[in-house]
Amino acid sequence: MLSYNKAVDSRQYLVQEFIQGETLQQELDNRGIFNESQIRELLIDLLSVLQFVHNNNLIHRDIKPENIMRRETDKKLVLVDFGASKIMPKTQRRTVTGTVIGSAEYCAPEQSMGKAKLASDLYSLGVVCLHLLTRMSPFDLSQKLYPVSCIHFVKLKKKSVTRISLHFSNNFDILLL
Repeated sequence: MLSYNKAVDSRQYLVQEFIQGETLQQELDNRGIFNESQIRELLIDLLSVLQFVHNNNLIHRDIKPENIMRRETDKKLVLVDFGASKIMPKTQRRTVTGTVIGSAEYCAPEQSMGKAKLASDLYSLGVVCLHLLTRMSPFDLSQKLYPVSCIHFVKLKKKSVTRISLHFSNNFDILLL
C-alpha cells in the first residue's frame, strides 16, 4: 500500500502498488502444501508488515491466501487488497465496532461479530498458515479440530499434512488462542 488517507470530504482512499506474482493460494494449488520452513518465512515476512500496518492504526480485515502475493522480482511476500481495511482511531486501539467484513473462513470470531481488533489480523494469519500446512478449508479444519487444538490436529494427521516441530507448534498456538 502506497497511501491511505482521508480526502477533504471525509472519504477514505488508498493507493496500492500493482504486484506481479502469484498468490499463496496459487502456490498451494500449483506446488502443494507448505512445510514448516516456508511457514516460518511467511511469518517472518508478514508479521513485520502487520506490525507496520497496525502501528499506523490500520486493520487489514481480509487476510487470506489470495491476499498474500509473492512478488516476482524479489520473491518477497506482500500483503495486498486493503479494500476491507479500516482506520482505527488512535484513542481506540483495542476494538473497532462496525461492519462485518472479510472472508468468513479466515475471520477471527470477534471480527465476525463486527468487533475487529488488531489481533484479528494475527488470528487470520494463523488460520492462513494452517490452511497452507494442511490444504484443508478452515471451515473443515474447525469441524475436525473441536475440541482438539489446531496444532494437535496438524501433528496427528498422517497423510497430506506437513509435520511440524513441537517448538514451532507451541509458538503457532499463540496466534490462534
